Amino acid sequence: MEKRKGARSKKAIPHSILKQLNQGEIETANLVEFLAIDFHKLVEKVMTDFGNPEFTQIFHQGFNQLNKKTVNTFQKSIGESLLLIQAEYPKSKVIDYLSEHPSDVVRRWPCYYIGLNDDFDLKEKLNRLESYACDSHFGVREDAWLAVRDCIIENLEASISYLSKWVKSENPYKRRFAIELLRPRGVWCKHINELKENPEIVFPLIEALEEEEHKYVQDSVANWLNDLSKSQPELVVKKLESWNTENKNTAYIVRRGLRSIKNHKA
Repeated sequence: MEKRKGARSKKAIPHSILKQLNQGEIETANLVEFLAIDFHKLVEKVMTDFGNPEFTQIFHQGFNQLNKKTVNTFQKSIGESLLLIQAEYPKSKVIDYLSEHPSDVVRRWPCYYIGLNDDFDLKEKLNRLESYACDSHFGVREDAWLAVRDCIIENLEASISYLSKWVKSENPYKRRFAIELLRPRGVWCKHINELKENPEIVFPLIEALEEEEHKYVQDSVANWLNDLSKSQPELVVKKLESWNTENKNTAYIVRRGLRSIKNHKA
């Protein structure tokens, strides 16, 4: 099946496509489609299909309590609602149901349930997120690391130690997850100020991917270096001077990693 191209603006999304997105029948093709989804409609349809339409009220109550209604706050609210549902209905299989849903948006929701769950320690959170980090859809993979970002910041050294195993995985999605999660600045998330000041603690993970072959991971490593270059450009330049740019994979990472440093020729 040919990959569907998403619209460039919300107004350009065909009504039939938007209806299917709000019904959870198809995956989003891009960020524009994701931002256009009506979470109220989607939650109601998903919970009705699950067989517990009364759960919808729990989600709606969470939505109504939001002071600022953005995609990020809706996602977090859904995670909090799932915690309430699991606490009140411990035998519910709702998490399993959501994790296998055809909609990528719905498959993202358990990530926030995991990230917000204080009953899970760091290791268990990361282990539970592994399948989402390796999901076929780019959006689920993004939310997998976004959902646990705060926990990582609070347990930085332990996180780095554990994720050092992930960068050695044969699965490129796991390797990418480890680096993206530890980006000093990142996108749509809190900065990790400690890594801006003391980035050396992540260097062993970055160095392990110096000759990374998978472009998806290459871009993440380059973005990590580019993040750091905005606070410590000299350190990044010095670090990359020792890398072997005769290797085409390394050369690409170096070039992308130095892109924000003015007057530097990669």
